Amino acid sequence: IFFLNRFIITRPLKRVVAGLKAIASGRGDLSRNLSITSRDELGELGGWFNLFMKRLREIIRQIKDQMNGLDQSVGTLSNVSEDLGIKASRTHEKSRETVESIESTAGKIDQIAQSARRATSKVAGVARLSRAVSGEMDQLGASSRDVSSAVAAVATSVEQMHASLKEITKSTGRGAMV
Repeated sequence: IFFLNRFIITRPLKRVVAGLKAIASGRGDLSRNLSITSRDELGELGGWFNLFMKRLREIIRQIKDQMNGLDQSVGTLSNVSEDLGIKASRTHEKSRETVESIESTAGKIDQIAQSARRATSKVAGVARLSRAVSGEMDQLGASSRDVSSAVAAVATSVEQMHASLKEITKSTGRGAMV
């Protein structure tokens, strides 16, 4: 019974525990699945774990996609910022021309006011983009914390189950001797 118990319950359970510990401690290879060699409860546990890992990989892929979108947003923000710098430089030049040319002062001031309104609109757009980027980063952080908590909870449950099975094995072994 001891050897049968060891090969049917303990060894597969130790593989599951080792896989969960490796992932929970940050050393695990998230691209691998557990090898399932049985169709019993331990095989089912391994199957659910593999499904969990598949979904975790999907979440990580989605996070990478969101990061790529974030990179594009940052590029757009950089272009808008450069455009604002160019427009600010032009506005400065127009202001200098306005001072030099008293005859066209009224017309030049109107042009400056229009450029300032456009610049203000673009700055508001940049602020909206910044808030959106910040919101995305907050969501990524929350998703990462949720995934970490879930993996830790699964590892704890499996360790508790392993300890219970170990205790049952000890009790079963003692009962057979008596």
